[in-house]
Amino acid sequence: MAFIDKAVYALINGKKNIKEPIFMKEFDRENQQLKDLIELSSKVTSDKKELINRDIAFLKQGIEGEQNVAFEIKNSFIPMLILHDIRIEYNDYAAQMDFILITHQFIYVLETKKLNGDIEITADGDFIRCFKNSYGKVIRKEGIYSPISQNTRHVTILREMLIKNGLIKNFPIRSAVVIANPRTIINKTKCPKSIQAQL
Repeated sequence: MAFIDKAVYALINGKKNIKEPIFMKEFDRENQQLKDLIELSSKVTSDKKELINRDIAFLKQGIEGEQNVAFEIKNSFIPMLILHDIRIEYNDYAAQMDFILITHQFIYVLETKKLNGDIEITADGDFIRCFKNSYGKVIRKEGIYSPISQNTRHVTILREMLIKNGLIKNFPIRSAVVIANPRTIINKTKCPKSIQAQL
């Protein structure tokens, strides 16, 4: 909460002399959840160890994706304040946000996803992950929770909290999802324009 208070005050009510990207909370590759999973994996000898190790691999991929996005943000030359890995709780809601970018004109909430496989987005806005064999033939498809819906919820919680605490009135807060795996192909030919605009 203190990070957001300081960032919003500095940009909206305070001096507006930000000339470059400034991380108020730097990207940190050290992750407590990852440390906890590695420690747990070292203690478990049952068949659960394989599931824990799978979660470790997924978490490492996610951290790598966030690191790539942090690098791009830091080298964007856009004047903004950047918060990384922010958790807020408001009323009975909680949101874990990968990045909050605060500019003079708006706040962006970025959700980063480093997904394996290709992504197809249907006309209804459903996200389907497609896995292909070495010949490029789709061998399996699975639905995944929409990162657009996830991030929209984060934006709503952040907006309500900032308004309720008197930090903003009608300052725009926008949502964007970054697919941080350069090998992932996104097929969004059928997806609604509102989703296309957020990817």
